[in-house]
Amino acid sequence: MVTQKSRFRGVQENVQSPHNPYKAKWRAVISVRGKSRNLIYTDDEEKAAREYDKWAKYYHKDKAKLNFPDEA
Repeated sequence: MVTQKSRFRGVQENVQSPHNPYKAKWRAVISVRGKSRNLIYTDDEEKAAREYDKWAKYYHKDKAKLNFPDEA
């Protein structure tokens, strides 16, 4: 299965399957202590990227790699 590449860090195409009840096109995902956490499901790619940035700052503090560093 091929997924569409997002232009933002931490944003993936939400693959539709019988086991996935979320119908949104994009999802934001972050890795914390070796575990992947889904943050938001949305049809807006930029909204997912901003949600990723919010949680990246929370979990990774000054070491966070952000999509919108000028807005930090």
